[in-house]
Amino acid sequence: MNTQPTPFAKALARKNNARLNQTINFKQAHSLGLALGAGLLGGLCVLASSATLAEATPKHKPNVQLNLALGAEHDSNVSLKELDQATNESDWATTINAGLKGQWQASPTLKLRAGLNHSGKYYQTFDEFNLDISAANLEASYDFAHLTLGATAHYAYARLDQKAFMQLTQTEIFASKLINHTVFVRAKTARQQKQFADLDARNAHNQAWGADAFWFLNAGRSFLHAGVDTDSETATDSQFNYDGLNLRLGYTTEVAIAGVENTLKLGMRYVGRDYAGHVTLNETTNALGQTETTQGRRADQQYHYEASWTLPLGDTLSLAAKVHLADYQSNLASADYRETLTSLQLQSHF
Repeated sequence: MNTQPTPFAKALARKNNARLNQTINFKQAHSLGLALGAGLLGGLCVLASSATLAEATPKHKPNVQLNLALGAEHDSNVSLKELDQATNESDWATTINAGLKGQWQASPTLKLRAGLNHSGKYYQTFDEFNLDISAANLEASYDFAHLTLGATAHYAYARLDQKAFMQLTQTEIFASKLINHTVFVRAKTARQQKQFADLDARNAHNQAWGADAFWFLNAGRSFLHAGVDTDSETATDSQFNYDGLNLRLGYTTEVAIAGVENTLKLGMRYVGRDYAGHVTLNETTNALGQTETTQGRRADQQYHYEASWTLPLGDTLSLAAKVHLADYQSNLASADYRETLTSLQLQSHF
C-alpha cells in the first residue's frame, strides 16, 4: 500500500516521542556521515597532492570565490517532489544562496576543487514547505597523456520547515577528454545514499552511469550540451525501487547588448522511471459511497524546460531571470501535476 504522509501530517507526527527519537538518530547519522565524508575527502586530497606537491610552483596559487544571491520566486504549484506532494496552489517565496568555492592547480597535471553552499527558499503562505539545504563537495582530477581521471564526493543536508528532513551523500568517478579544442566529453559512474529523518521506507541507495558531451561554437562564446544517465534505486520499501533514464539537452551563449556580454541559457530534460512495486495508484468513490482503489506498478515521465538570462551590472554584480516549466506525468495521482517556477535574483561574486 502506498503510504505518503503530507507535510501537514508530518507536522502532527513531529509531536510524538517516536518522531523525536527518529530525529535524534538522524542527527547522529548526520554527524557520522559528515565525519566519514570529511575523512574520505581529506584522504583523497592528501593522497593526490602528496604525489605531485614537488611539481607545484609559485604560479599555481589557489583561487577562491565567494558567491551571494538574493531573490524572489513565484511557484504556480507549491510542491515537494521528494514526497510526491503538490498543493495545487501558488505562492511567492524569498530565495537566498551563499557559496564558497575554491580551485587549486597543484601541479600542471593535478587539479583540486572544493565548495561549500547554503540555499534557502521561504514561502509567504506555505511555510511548511520552507526548505534549507547545506552542501559540501570536493573533487580531485589528474591529467594523463590522453584523458583526465578524477573523483568527486558530495554531501547535502536538508531541513524542511526548520526540521531535519534528508541527508544525501554521493561519490563519483569520472573520465574526461577535450577533443580538438572543440568537443569535451565526460563519462561517470556515481553511487548515492539517501536517508530521510522520519520516512525510513524512502531511505535508498542509487547507482548511476552517465555521459555528457559539450560542443564549443563561436570561438567558445557558445556551446551545446547533451547528456544521458541511467540509474537504479533500491529503497527500504520496495514500492519506491525504480530504474530510471535521464536525458539532457542545453544551449548556452554570450549575447552582446550595448557592449555588455549577457548570458542566455536554454535547456530541456526528460526523466523516466519504472517502479518495481505494486501500489495504490488512485482512489475514487462510487455512486454507493464506497471507495474503490486502482492497484498497479507506478510509471513516471517528467519533462522540464528552462530558460535563463543573466545581465551583468558591473564587475561583481549581475541580475538573473529564470523560467522553469515542469510537467510531471504519472499513473500515481499524487505525482501527476504541472509546475511553473519564475524567479529573479540579484547575484554577486568576489
